Amino acid sequence: MSKLNNYKVVATQIDGDWDILVESSSSATPFALSSFVNALHGNFRAFLCKKGDEIIAGCLVVLDDTEHNVVGHDLVVHDGIFFREFEKLNRAQKNSEQFKALQCIAEFLAEEYSHIDLTLAPMLTDVRAFQWVHYHDNKPMYQESIRYTSFLDIREFLEKKPLEDF
Repeated sequence: MSKLNNYKVVATQIDGDWDILVESSSSATPFALSSFVNALHGNFRAFLCKKGDEIIAGCLVVLDDTEHNVVGHDLVVHDGIFFREFEKLNRAQKNSEQFKALQCIAEFLAEEYSHIDLTLAPMLTDVRAFQWVHYHDNKPMYQESIRYTSFLDIREFLEKKPLEDF
């Protein structure tokens, strides 16, 4: 894979600033909000992927007691990675930025942790960056287990209609 000289992953706090990033992202879930995470017992870590000084993505992981393994949490339905919004970029540029951020995070996690178990949100549709880590090396590679989620549009339940109309 290509080198990402301008990209880096840095640790951050799960606080109000983190929540602003989570709430402004269309690919984040409420399971990353500080009010949810801080109400749980677990060893949570938050990271930012930056291009220079610009935040590109966030990453929430749950570690085991040894802090060597990303293990997830039973009550956190989706953990892992989400992206900030790219209002000024076209689709190709947005996809490129997201892929580079994924690559940076995937490589960082592989370097830092022995075992990684993430449950990514369905909005993250391209996992190739994980699949390609150590593709040409003689090192352990990610093994994905892809499961699909269905979305149901339940907005009609907000409308007040007589029962006969259903």
